Amino acid sequence: MPVSLGGVLASSFAFPALWAFAAVPCCLAFLNPVYVFSVGYGLSVAAQAAGIAAMLHASGVWVPAALAAHLAGAVFYGVRLGAFLYHRSVTWTEWNARAKNAPEAKASTAVQKLGVIVACSLLYAMMCSPMLWHAQVANVVPGAWLPVTHVGLALQWSGALLESVADHQKSAHKKTFANATDDEKETMNKWCDVGTYAKCRHPNYLGELVFWFGLFLAGVPAMATRGWWSFAPAVLGLAFIAKLMTSQCAKQDEKQKARYEGDENYAAWTRASGSLFPKLA
Repeated sequence: MPVSLGGVLASSFAFPALWAFAAVPCCLAFLNPVYVFSVGYGLSVAAQAAGIAAMLHASGVWVPAALAAHLAGAVFYGVRLGAFLYHRSVTWTEWNARAKNAPEAKASTAVQKLGVIVACSLLYAMMCSPMLWHAQVANVVPGAWLPVTHVGLALQWSGALLESVADHQKSAHKKTFANATDDEKETMNKWCDVGTYAKCRHPNYLGELVFWFGLFLAGVPAMATRGWWSFAPAVLGLAFIAKLMTSQCAKQDEKQKARYEGDENYAAWTRASGSLFPKLA
């Protein structure tokens, strides 16, 4: 007997459905494998939130404001990031050269690309699973847990906004530097050290990490209601993104250090700023 879309949400097929929602945008890897970690990544997050919303609508259950904010935050984050990364891929002259060196770019056959899609979409589903568990039990979570959800939502939205602002500031700085005259470039730093970058060298990565921690925290009350097993995919997903962001910060710091070694302006900026977290003193 076929299961309706609304029935899937309350069934054992809920997580496989989330995985399927995540996989659809990841199929951009068939056009370019690198898209699975860029445009496809952002759109995958948005697609999962939209898929959960569709299942909720089909089931006819009442959707609390906190759950709506949880899903809307993921849609905003995913659509904004996907659009930004696509725009960068077609306007940034260095993108294609750098993309060729990415590990996923080595997937050349259809089978290899399918493997990348399956693996990456599973990871993205684990990262987004707190929203699924929240949707399943939103109307039965004890009210005493609501402050935890609210703190998580505040962090989720704050992280998404911080990353958006940081991406815009860095892109604007690169454009200004590229269009500047030789005399103007003499008075400018090639690296972005303005706005959110004044005290933090990687505010975009910080925003990413805060977003995912907030998305996870907002789902903790639901996961606690469902049982310990629901934490497993969510914790694995959060651990992956935390490891990725910290390792990316270290890698970028090493590259910039090698590129600008001996530049006193760069040295002064690194002394006045933190890598992943702002330097307040």
